[in-house]
Amino acid sequence: AFAARRLPKGAVVGYAPLIHIGKQAEELFAIEYNHSEYLQGVHSELNYTTEDLVINYSFEHPDSTLVLTPYGAIVNFINHHRERANVRVQWPDRELVAHKPSWLNKSVDFLTNTHEKIGLSFDYVALRDIEPNEEIFMDYGDAWVDAWERHKEEWKPVGPENYIHASQWPSTFLRTAAELQTNPYPPNLHTLCVSSYTKMGDRYVHTPIVRNPHKRLYCDVLERFEHNETHTYTVRLHFPQDKVVLVYDMPYGAVELFDKLQSADWHLREAFRHPIGIPDDMFPDVWRNI
Repeated sequence: AFAARRLPKGAVVGYAPLIHIGKQAEELFAIEYNHSEYLQGVHSELNYTTEDLVINYSFEHPDSTLVLTPYGAIVNFINHHRERANVRVQWPDRELVAHKPSWLNKSVDFLTNTHEKIGLSFDYVALRDIEPNEEIFMDYGDAWVDAWERHKEEWKPVGPENYIHASQWPSTFLRTAAELQTNPYPPNLHTLCVSSYTKMGDRYVHTPIVRNPHKRLYCDVLERFEHNETHTYTVRLHFPQDKVVLVYDMPYGAVELFDKLQSADWHLREAFRHPIGIPDDMFPDVWRNI
């Protein structure tokens, strides 16, 4: 996150209501992966349980079982930096729709079991003057720093040695199915196509569409044709119920490389997971239940 204008010391840089969950509901944070053989070679194991990525954006205190997860705009883009931290979280100084100061005196049992959905919020307050275009940083706390340093020391590469994210793929063209027999993509990558075509004569050809579609189909590249440093492709689209359609003149953009579902590194069992620390000087004593 970056400052769009000058922010004076003490200014509220961001605001976020908080989802309040007790550790007895920690199964909400657990993701059970049962990967198919389709991802063989991508993950070191196909079946495992790990914490949801949301825990990295949640807040905890070492003396409590309470977990607070912000859902305000932009605040989850605030990165950690101990030396350059220029904001910190604080409780709002007045009652708001999503903040009831009386809840700071309620027990963890109340916060865990209440049917009221919102009652706590964070203000993100500037610790000093922040200049336009300056990055916003926050100190995530000692426990987070210790966990990150331990993660870096103990980390060992997992998955395929040739793993590469789709956005980092260096080639300027896509390989055909025949070429993949001897020169395959990394096991985490595959081609997906836009399903937009019309019949011309005895074959189907690609039809451009105005909007960038989010829904794509599995497809194979059968032929590649070069046109002044660009390429078009003949592809085979795979529809449900084993329907197959050949489409000609498919440009790059309508057919692209994508990461296979749940193959990106944040799905790894060994990926870093740790909540942000709530500063001790603002943490209510009534919530200290460990």
